[in-house]
Amino acid sequence: MQVTRDPGVWVVYTGFILMLAGCVITFFMSHQQILVEAEEDAGAGKTRLSLSGTANKNKLGMDNRIERLARQLGDDS
Repeated sequence: MQVTRDPGVWVVYTGFILMLAGCVITFFMSHQQILVEAEEDAGAGKTRLSLSGTANKNKLGMDNRIERLARQLGDDS
C-alpha cells in the first residue's frame, strides 16, 4: 500500500466544475440580444426608435417580446 499527497488535485477539480458549468450555460441557456436605435429628426424635433433583436432559441418568443416592448414604448401615457 502506498499513500501519496497531491496538492494540485483541487486545481483539477475546480477546472472540471468550471467546465461543467460552461457546458450547462452553452447548451441549456437561451442567448438573447435586444437592440434599440434612437434617431433624432432635427426638422420635426422628434425622436424615432428602431427595435430589433436576435435569439438562438425560441425565436417566436423573442418576436413577441419585441412587439410587447414596441407597444410599451409607443404608448403615450
